[in-house]
Amino acid sequence: MELKWINEEPLYRYFANEKREYFKWGFRKVMSDFYNKYPTPKDWLESNKETINYYCTSELVYILYWVKECNVWDIKEYRQTIFDYFISKGRNPYFKTFCIKLGLMTEEDFKEIQSLTRAVKIQRVAMACILYRKNFKDITDDEIDEFIEFNKDKSFTPVGVSNLRMKLGVSNRKLLRRSSSPNWEYLFNHEKFGEVFSNYYESLKVSSSDSYIKNVTTPLKYLLNFIDDVGLEDFSTFDASTFEELIEYIGIQRDVVPSTIASYIPKIKAFIEHYLKEEFFPKELSFCSTFWSSYSRMSKKISEESEGLSFSEASLAQEIVKLLISFEPTNDIEFLCKNYWLIISSCPARMNYILNLGVEDALKPMPNAPNTFGIYSELADKAGNKYGQFPILDKIGVDAIREIQDYNSKLNLKPIYNPRNKNTYTHLFQLPHEPWILETNLVYGFFNKHVLSKIKESYYDDIEIRASAHSFRHYLLTHIIFITGDVEVAKTAAGHRGQTQKMINQYTRSPASKKTLLFRVVEKFENHEITGKFYLKLVHLLTSPDTPLDEMLYAFSTEMKLDEFFHKYGKRTESGYCFSKENCSKWYACWGCSNFIMTKNEISQAINILSNQILELKNLQQCVDFSFDAPSIDNKMNLISLIIKRLTELGLTEENISIMVSNCLENKDLMLGVELNA
Repeated sequence: MELKWINEEPLYRYFANEKREYFKWGFRKVMSDFYNKYPTPKDWLESNKETINYYCTSELVYILYWVKECNVWDIKEYRQTIFDYFISKGRNPYFKTFCIKLGLMTEEDFKEIQSLTRAVKIQRVAMACILYRKNFKDITDDEIDEFIEFNKDKSFTPVGVSNLRMKLGVSNRKLLRRSSSPNWEYLFNHEKFGEVFSNYYESLKVSSSDSYIKNVTTPLKYLLNFIDDVGLEDFSTFDASTFEELIEYIGIQRDVVPSTIASYIPKIKAFIEHYLKEEFFPKELSFCSTFWSSYSRMSKKISEESEGLSFSEASLAQEIVKLLISFEPTNDIEFLCKNYWLIISSCPARMNYILNLGVEDALKPMPNAPNTFGIYSELADKAGNKYGQFPILDKIGVDAIREIQDYNSKLNLKPIYNPRNKNTYTHLFQLPHEPWILETNLVYGFFNKHVLSKIKESYYDDIEIRASAHSFRHYLLTHIIFITGDVEVAKTAAGHRGQTQKMINQYTRSPASKKTLLFRVVEKFENHEITGKFYLKLVHLLTSPDTPLDEMLYAFSTEMKLDEFFHKYGKRTESGYCFSKENCSKWYACWGCSNFIMTKNEISQAINILSNQILELKNLQQCVDFSFDAPSIDNKMNLISLIIKRLTELGLTEENISIMVSNCLENKDLMLGVELNA
């Protein structure tokens, strides 16, 4: 399509009410100079577009008219040029004036927009209307996206525009803030490699997410600084030795942990591979994989051995819930934040899964337990599970969801588009105003201000307070293991797809979890279900900060059926179970051994052994040379004492034991005349 200049005379009808004659004279002067300087549109389009103005008018008036009459905006190859020119005119009032003269917008339309926001500049709104030849309310979401993509300044941001259009009632789309990083400018401005990084940025915009584009700048900045600091001319000499130096350099700079370095390596590798065989870069690349694997394994090991995001103190969970229940919200955001944390404290689902629930079907009866409820969503969770449902373990979580649903119903909130999951629906945590959907920063801002700050007041300054949404996930899954004794139940409740043992290690490694599991061991002892010094050994292991929860220790603290546990991990003896890994022929030493344990099922055998020992002791007393100081007699007395101690720990009184021994010696029913406490 060949563009031509058009006669500017019709322009004057747009300014028929202009009282200043010198305006028309000035504009004629502008156009005379303009035609002389730019004989054809091509001359102007390919030039630097110098401003020509006289008496408060400029060539902009004509370009606006020309773009509109010739549909120049419809020619894609000229769009960026036209847009950049308009942007260079800043906040020129001609945009608004011309928009009104064309009948695209009214003064009242602009006043309405100004009353709703200060984040979106009026001249940018007018510019969009002129380019698309529509009222702002009639511009489509796709056209807005295109306009935003051209617009690089802060006068027409995605968030600001989406908020304005939702207030106007012409869109239901919530847009995200552009991911940006000052590191890109740092990379772009490098004297030698600025263009390399600039080109890489442009390629990432086509193929990568905003978050990746933002996060990749840190490792690239480390890479560039390393090149400069060690005096390398470029990247072409990179080999395994150089790469190892880079990793060490990053660690020294800010004491970066292995898990972070492991995340940097593939980003650096991707950058170098992108330019492989080009100027300044290596001809081949194989060394990154070795280091990535090494640091990946190291970071996983550190992660498995750390306490992660679990509560620093088990009691924090109850304290947080008490504070939440007593908190009185003063606005919509506080109301939603309070109920969000009550749901988090009751359900082991992940934070973002809960934050993005739909309002209508968020709460459903559990499939296999209709009297209990869980949160539900048709959208996939982090692990990729669709139509996932997670149990709610406390009524406060159910009440919180119902309260939000009532709130939503009264406001009659309409479905909106969520850019994070690319779905349109009415959200559980939806607001009738900006930011429209409750955001993570608001959730944690509320938590830090109204909950965590209060808790810190009751602790000493030198004590670390660790509490988060994920802490509740650790806490609740530990309690699911504690209550059910079934690891598979906890795995399902967590939405895990990986191996069961990995989930166990993740959610039972913290001191808070160990204390919960310790309670289960103590509970069994106090209920007189078990006895033996192996119990004390378990207590020591569970209270020791250096003890990993190995399979046997974990199983003991979670198995519901003791017989199954003892059968799997212990060796059956005449009077109980031995957990020693070495063979032992001294059965009589079991009663005081740290590897021995017995249950109520072994009471009869213990009474028989005790009776035989007492009978043997009485027979020995008839001997002429009998002496209590004799080693054999002393050992037998200790054995009798230990057996009695084990039996009393299983709930028997000394009177019970005496009656049962008499019954045994007289070949009667052991329980004859015995009254056991309930």
